[in-house]
Amino acid sequence: DGTSEVLIDVPNYDFNWQTNYVFKEPKFIPAGTRVEVSMWYDNDEARAELAGIDPTRTVRWGQATTDEMMFGWIDYTDAEPMDPNATAAENQQAASGGGVTAADVIQMMDTNSDGKISLEEAPEGLKASFGMIDTNGDGEIDIDEAEMIARFMGNN
Repeated sequence: DGTSEVLIDVPNYDFNWQTNYVFKEPKFIPAGTRVEVSMWYDNDEARAELAGIDPTRTVRWGQATTDEMMFGWIDYTDAEPMDPNATAAENQQAASGGGVTAADVIQMMDTNSDGKISLEEAPEGLKASFGMIDTNGDGEIDIDEAEMIARFMGNN
């Protein structure tokens, strides 16, 4: 219907907030809804001076504190809970089968069974972030890089 809503906004990010954001109550999102994740790295001169970084350097995704570490991930479950007496978090954990490991991620996406995920094998939702996850730049997501995916899925 064209409705737009900001689901989360973190205008004054703090380094110590490296966490997942979870709604206190489940958010109903109708079928067919498009959810967008936008983020940017602020390395303007004032912030760069506080952080001790070069404001002219190109910022890429990575695990160092001077890298962009944001990874947009959305967990969801069916609107009807699996257990009406359970919390949303309990139902989400039950739906995940108890947890996803890096090996599970590789197994789910590695269609040619070479132990890595290529851009061609990656699901559409992962392709936009592929270059950020491929931290060694070899064009494939290996088991160590897949660990980040599992961790950000909130199940590991």
